Amino acid sequence: MKSGVRDGMYRGTLSCHFLGTGLLALAWYIFPGPALAQQYTAFEAAIARFDAKIAADVLEDGTGGMSAGVVVKDRLVWKKAWGWSDVALQVQADPEQVYRLGSVTKIFTVVLMMRLIEDGVIDLDEGVDAHVPELREHPDLPPDSGPITFRHLASHTSGLVSMPEVPQPYLPVADWEARLLEILPKTPIVAEPGAKARYSNVGYAVLGLAVQRAAHRDFMELMSEVVVRPLGMTHTAYRLNDVMRQRLATGYQNYPDGRLDPDATRRHQERNWFGVPASMLYSTVDDVARLIMVLMDRDGESETGLSRESVREMQKLQSVRERQRPIGTGRGYGLGLNIFEHRSGAVLLSKDGYDGGYRAQIAFDPQRRIGVILLRNYNEGATILPVAAIELLVELGRTLDRVEEQ
Repeated sequence: MKSGVRDGMYRGTLSCHFLGTGLLALAWYIFPGPALAQQYTAFEAAIARFDAKIAADVLEDGTGGMSAGVVVKDRLVWKKAWGWSDVALQVQADPEQVYRLGSVTKIFTVVLMMRLIEDGVIDLDEGVDAHVPELREHPDLPPDSGPITFRHLASHTSGLVSMPEVPQPYLPVADWEARLLEILPKTPIVAEPGAKARYSNVGYAVLGLAVQRAAHRDFMELMSEVVVRPLGMTHTAYRLNDVMRQRLATGYQNYPDGRLDPDATRRHQERNWFGVPASMLYSTVDDVARLIMVLMDRDGESETGLSRESVREMQKLQSVRERQRPIGTGRGYGLGLNIFEHRSGAVLLSKDGYDGGYRAQIAFDPQRRIGVILLRNYNEGATILPVAAIELLVELGRTLDRVEEQ
């Protein structure tokens, strides 16, 4: 089987946010001055090693394809795809491919929330029961506890478990609010609000519902109007339009024994349970890169992004979740983001996503302003996406550190 690799190195004119040239200009942008030649080679070598590893993994998997991108400061400086968008039709993967983001969607939801906070529509520490009074009737909420706030929901400290143990029928996407209100009283609350971190998909659905009701606008329309269009995202939506459908990578729900379940992916395409604010967005490497640029803009310089205060609040450690990992120590949650301390000492931010035949991973270093995006159209494979993204991020960060030391 052919490798199905396509190089997506930029060589033409692109959006003003993106670099419109190849590696030489990339190197000059990242490494200005006399260290250019040496560090250009180091940066390129790191990308080349990553490229070779992913190409080998995707070929070994023989299941689908992957797209990746690297962001430096306010530029998407490199992107590439490997493998297949559609195995049966032998359609090669492409860097402009559309994928499902899974739980990376949660970051978009928090950005929307922060924009409404900046506009004075809601407050981070107000009780969401003002907008979702159904929460007051929850049987597990202690009568003497404080309210669940927007902060609690965004930092996974609401006390709500991730998913209730009830059947999850796949319903039309437009029915997500009704389904959420049906299962909310059946979703256990196992801790007082703010007491401990516990990842919750239901919590993010409640967050989206509270945002929708506070703004008196449909949540999906609000996301498009407040976040997607102002950031110049052209292929990000909850529902596929005709252009996005043509670019959609076929999702492959695969299992360790080699079985594929294409029906599982089709069920996820236009139907869901209640998770629109938690896991339902489609997007591309280019559009996710624009999100990362906003998240790395700690000075609030972008006219279309968030304020400095909002970005730093999202990146602040909100809840602790100590857990050892092979490549470092888990710290906990920010707002919509995982905060992670690499064994090198670098504090990194990340988010992963999993959804019916797709996996997504972003990771970025807010101090060095480097980000990595990985999108794949099958679930299980040789590449462990969080490890691959973080290790590339750290290696590129070391390259930048060597420049600063000279």
